[in-house]
Amino acid sequence: KIGKFFEYIEDENGKLEFDEILKYNLNWKKPESENLNFGFRKSFYWLRFTVNNHSKAFVKPILEFGWARQDYIEFYNFKKDKYDLQVTGDLFPFSQREIDDTHFVFELEIEPKTQKTYYIKTRSINNISLLNPALHSSFKSFHKAASFRDLSNGILYGFLVIMIFYNLFLFIVVKEKVYLFLS
Repeated sequence: KIGKFFEYIEDENGKLEFDEILKYNLNWKKPESENLNFGFRKSFYWLRFTVNNHSKAFVKPILEFGWARQDYIEFYNFKKDKYDLQVTGDLFPFSQREIDDTHFVFELEIEPKTQKTYYIKTRSINNISLLNPALHSSFKSFHKAASFRDLSNGILYGFLVIMIFYNLFLFIVVKEKVYLFLS
């Protein structure tokens, strides 16, 4: 988890542009939680974080936002000496995502012995704005974590389906309404 390394600005009317973020010295704040929970608000939030590559190799870490119900995300990814804008969120088609996953996932590119700052503009008004950011060292480590998450969810949902059929069976055999409500 890397939420403690983020900084944010609340943009209440959504008029702050990316050029202004880069140009002006704004009052960036540190979050109180590493999960970046902003609650139910109509405000846009600008986030930034810096990644250092101390190694002698070119790295491609994976940034994952572990909250799949984020309405709107603008991710300013620094690639090839310029910022590349990627827009996504649960209001957009799944095909618009850079990496196919239930969470919002972005690949970063960092040259050896450099550091890069990344910017995010986000908003979510229908649910809690909880980003829960994580940085994986490579696509392989991200895939391993995502596979474990999917396996855990599969076991949970499988258990729930078994319980539904079990209670439905008990309702048919015992004819007690309580088992119907449990299924």
